[in-house]
Amino acid sequence: MELTQSIYEQIAALERRGQIEEAKELARTAYEKQYQENIKESDRLTQAHKKSLDNMTGSFNVLMAVSTQSLTLYNQVLQKEKDKQEAIYAKQREEREA
Repeated sequence: MELTQSIYEQIAALERRGQIEEAKELARTAYEKQYQENIKESDRLTQAHKKSLDNMTGSFNVLMAVSTQSLTLYNQVLQKEKDKQEAIYAKQREEREA
């Protein structure tokens, strides 16, 4: 944590005047305030990262669904082509056997 130059100067001025307890209190209060601000910033960043991760997860799920549908359609097309070829071969066999 970092205190501002102004806070350091205020603490030093209090110490020079012999107001040691007041200087300690100012330092403690300043550190506590900075600590609380750091916690808030950390929470904000955590929420932003969570939102970003949720968005990425949602995009990934959509991509997986589209990929699955595409693969299913591709397999159906292949099966139809295979069925056509088998029908042609069966017809050719029948013609040869006849």
